[in-house]
Amino acid sequence: IVATNSSGTTHGSDTTFTTLSLTGPAIVTTNPATNVLNSSATLNGTVDPHGLSTSVQFQYGTTTSYGSTTASQTKTGNTYQNVSANITGLNASTTYHFRIVATNSAGTTHGGDRTFTTAAACSWVNRAPVPYNARGLFAVSDGTYVYCGGGYDGTALHNELLRYNPATNTWTNLAPSPDQHFLSEAVFNSGKIYNMGGFVSSGLPTNVTRIYNIATNTWTTGAPMPAALGDQATVLWNGKIYVAGGYNGSTLVNTLYAYNIAANTWSTLAPLPQALALPGFGAIDGKLYIASGSNVTGELNTLYIYDIASNAWATGANVPTAVNGPGSTVFCGKLYLYGGGYPTVRNITQIYDPVSNSWSSGPHLNVARRWFYGSAVDNTAIVAPGGTTTSSVNTNEQLAGCQCP
Repeated sequence: IVATNSSGTTHGSDTTFTTLSLTGPAIVTTNPATNVLNSSATLNGTVDPHGLSTSVQFQYGTTTSYGSTTASQTKTGNTYQNVSANITGLNASTTYHFRIVATNSAGTTHGGDRTFTTAAACSWVNRAPVPYNARGLFAVSDGTYVYCGGGYDGTALHNELLRYNPATNTWTNLAPSPDQHFLSEAVFNSGKIYNMGGFVSSGLPTNVTRIYNIATNTWTTGAPMPAALGDQATVLWNGKIYVAGGYNGSTLVNTLYAYNIAANTWSTLAPLPQALALPGFGAIDGKLYIASGSNVTGELNTLYIYDIASNAWATGANVPTAVNGPGSTVFCGKLYLYGGGYPTVRNITQIYDPVSNSWSSGPHLNVARRWFYGSAVDNTAIVAPGGTTTSSVNTNEQLAGCQCP
């Protein structure tokens, strides 16, 4: 190196380097594993084929003897290229070794050994964060992806619509909704997402029914709700969307409305036994379950059960720990409540079995949160993005490795 200024010129010491031959053994590096869950992971590395057609794969196993190998990939050229392979069928809570291996006509090269440890069976695992901090963004699944929209970051409302792919642990931006909102809820039905109400830029709830067409990536609106609402429960059953409780801008309400998707009409049904907001909720076998939440005096430990056929309410076993604004999902035929709580934010998971009318405890969240939603992806996982601790967060957790009966 040589440097010159007004005081003179200075020369650095001499050193040498040798360029690679045009062809030769591949050059490889083993990089850290990603997307590590209970039974799967993504192995990563880089390879410079060094001018020759090169076969690349990963060896992995519970010892440095490895024992398993990924499918071979062919790489060519004289530049470093990323290589990845997804592996499944792993054991929970187990440490695995892996390395990249490349072979061409000049020989075989092994990358360094690395390790990763799979998550515990049926546990919450941190995943790729939401692209922005968001309390109260809706979350709903079509069975493959989870669609999340709106939210409040502590300063501004959002109208983004995001698609999360649990298989690749990636987020994609879709067409934004017509308005900014948070603490709305959504359901999926026949290729469309129905997103109801929530709080808008005025700080008050709206009665808008937003409809997103997944195939065309466009938004329209349906018949507005009979009242402006936020913090309500929103549940799909047999072609109808049921909206229970919530806040109308001046008070908590006990109303129950039903939206007939095919007819694009609303009807009023038997009211909840009391006015409440921010409960956990779900539908199982023709019944709506409204669990915990808050009334004007504080958190509730109630479980209200609405029989759709008889248009009547009953009560179930009390929720063990009352929580305001938990995430909630029907998963494996049971109602899961996770997080929630005001003023104390909790990381607990509470599971209701409608057959035995009883509650049990599930795995703890990694981050205690409230004012967020979640969605089951088939019978394989629950995805729970966003929420708030003392401020809005972009945390995204996935409950994985659970086996449905």
